[in-house]
Amino acid sequence: RRSLLHYVEVLLEAYSALYVLHLDLGYNVFNRSAMLKATYSRLREDLNTLFHARHRNPMWKDDLVGHLWKIEDSPERRFHAHLLLIYDGTTAEHHQEDANRLQQRWIEEITHQEGALYARREDQKPVWIPENKGYLITRHDETQIHQLKEYLDYLVQVDKLFGLETLPQARVFGKGNTPRKRTT
Repeated sequence: RRSLLHYVEVLLEAYSALYVLHLDLGYNVFNRSAMLKATYSRLREDLNTLFHARHRNPMWKDDLVGHLWKIEDSPERRFHAHLLLIYDGTTAEHHQEDANRLQQRWIEEITHQEGALYARREDQKPVWIPENKGYLITRHDETQIHQLKEYLDYLVQVDKLFGLETLPQARVFGKGNTPRKRTT
């Protein structure tokens, strides 16, 4: 938790605003074959494929300043990942369609029609950072920063880690590197 909070604080020191895109990536729950293959190993491989093209894919652009991901397992969805992509907030308008592009890439190219993006149903309690949408956070807006930190607290809840069927030393969480000091 401390590491995550520090990561966000350093990003907010380096950039006047952050544009956070939250994706909840998984597999099609209506496709039995896809759900049987929704394992930790497959999800890690698919996430690696998504990130591998980061440096040569123009969609990622040069303003992706950070990222966080966490793998969870639930009875309804099996293995799925929460992914936060963090962009320099001054370029937020360039990323309005990123959720749609990434959804298409996840479903069509990476998971070969077996993937899905999840979102909360209307009758469910909302999360602090909405799924599959961008969220602009400015350095001086304490409410927005608090909401992001509350979401990070949700992500690192210990009870979400119990029962994960993974290999020894498996990674279920990751984040980008801390940026060099830069004030905008």
